[in-house]
Amino acid sequence: MSSRDILLSATLEKNAVSADAPPDDAHVRALADTIMTLAEAGASIVTLPIAPGEQPIKERIENVRKLFSALGETLPEGAPPVFLSTEFLGPVGMQTRFDAVRAIRPQGVDLIFRDIFSDESDEGFSRLKGFFRWLKVMEVMPRFIMRTPSDVARFVRLRVFDVVTFSRPHLLFELGADSGHENTDTASALERFLAALDHQPVTWAACTHGADEAAVIFRCLLEGGHVHTGLACNRVLPDGTRAAHPQEPVLAACDIIRQTGGRPVPAKEAKAFLKESFK
Repeated sequence: MSSRDILLSATLEKNAVSADAPPDDAHVRALADTIMTLAEAGASIVTLPIAPGEQPIKERIENVRKLFSALGETLPEGAPPVFLSTEFLGPVGMQTRFDAVRAIRPQGVDLIFRDIFSDESDEGFSRLKGFFRWLKVMEVMPRFIMRTPSDVARFVRLRVFDVVTFSRPHLLFELGADSGHENTDTASALERFLAALDHQPVTWAACTHGADEAAVIFRCLLEGGHVHTGLACNRVLPDGTRAAHPQEPVLAACDIIRQTGGRPVPAKEAKAFLKESFK
């Protein structure tokens, strides 16, 4: 891929799906339609936020497994890879998260870094390596969510110790996530994340939960990064209006990418792009 090809990931509205009930056909078709609308707007990949729910964890995992299976059967060829976020599990141990991903087998998975790297014992590292081997064999594409520069610094350290063995891991920096989404200077905060990254060979993107999303996107593109947007991140568009439809933040991000000479990676090309991290 050209250095100007930009991976644009998008997330649906927060808690767009409940884990408490098995999916029905109408809901699956509606979700598939929304995912394809995002792809037509320019999204390369899509993350599906799922509400935590109140049912026992095993029931929630089974409901989400059925949902991802049904989406796989409904979405057309060339649809964007659909990523799972394990946040719907709530405050559980890393092994429960690993077991959930194995049961659901999504195309991709967003992993909150601090949730899965909470145990730095030899046993914890061994379980991590085993889980990463499984991801590679099953071709489930991971993306590590970093919420502070210290998360990034820990990631670099663990990579040096060969705990993270992907050749080019995919990272997403959530700027301002640990300040109650009130950081008013998230574009400059990106510099601290990149300094902690210390020029590691990764594929990275950044998002913000504030009104300065356009500035963050421009900064990402200037620094060689990719872009993440969507209603779960931010509803304020560059012109100051509030987005009413899920494709609006994607269209706005595409405009900025093209203004800087970039090309949003089409959904049909995204899987091949992401598979580079498995080498």
